[in-house]
Amino acid sequence: MRICLNLDPSRLLRWHLWLAEALTEVPGNDVSCAFSAGCRPLPLIFRLLLELERLLYGYRANGVTDSVEAELRSLPPPPADQVDVVINLSGEEPLPSGRRVLTPLFNGLPGEIGVMTALANDQDLLVELHDTARPSQPWMARPASVDRKVFTAGLDSVLSCAVALILKA
Repeated sequence: MRICLNLDPSRLLRWHLWLAEALTEVPGNDVSCAFSAGCRPLPLIFRLLLELERLLYGYRANGVTDSVEAELRSLPPPPADQVDVVINLSGEEPLPSGRRVLTPLFNGLPGEIGVMTALANDQDLLVELHDTARPSQPWMARPASVDRKVFTAGLDSVLSCAVALILKA
């Protein structure tokens, strides 16, 4: 299956790489990467909060939201003909072309900002995977967080859950 990750070039994150690696491990999958025209970087305040948590709690430097630009940019570009599945991680509208498009939403918002907003507002966490193959029935998960008071732990739980949900679809 030819799978293309559609990424925001300002948010090339470790969890995207984990997804690419997991998809590549499935026999018959060819994973490529395209970059959206628009950029919506994570707000600086969230970046600073994550860095502060690393210092306070001793989290290692290979977290889900760490930048892994070189690794993701080394993925091949999509083939000239149509891919089978586009995984829209950029939140870009209109949807990229593909036979099937998967778009994860976090508490109703595209991109990691949805998780961060939910954690900041002490909301229940929700991952929805909208699938053009079943538009009226998004895939859903309600991940638990190891520690709701620590953003890094919440992000790790939710974004790891998103990878598993995408692999199921």
